[in-house]
Amino acid sequence: MKKIIAVAAMLMAFGGLKAQDCDAIMLPFFKGDMQRMEEYKAVAPEKFEYRCMISQSMMDVSDTIPQGALTFNINELTDILTGEKLSVSFVVDLNVMSFYQYSFYDFLTQIPQREEGIICFSTPSSEHPYLLVFSNHYMKGRLKGETE
Repeated sequence: MKKIIAVAAMLMAFGGLKAQDCDAIMLPFFKGDMQRMEEYKAVAPEKFEYRCMISQSMMDVSDTIPQGALTFNINELTDILTGEKLSVSFVVDLNVMSFYQYSFYDFLTQIPQREEGIICFSTPSSEHPYLLVFSNHYMKGRLKGETE
């Protein structure tokens, strides 16, 4: 449990104190089952918060495309719960957007394992025109301070 709290504290430190709605972020993790989510929160609140922070830490927004990022249009993403593609007019709100709700893994598999990488989605209707999704290896580097 101490490890979970330590990792959560590191994620909060590098991610800043962003307002987030963990219920909205985590509900897709439970396939929309509110009762199951509430039971999980009651039994393992630290794990619930940790998974919420992981989801939020895997994504960011940007006004530019990072060098070397693989780029796609937001309408290439699929909502896993509905099976529908996102609209080109989709507006990113990181306070409620869940890594668990969309087909990000399908795109992250295009980055070779053990390599840092960023997937960049064009989001022309959002305040910032790009949604960035970070590979697991990239995230480990960010937590260690090795990646900008």
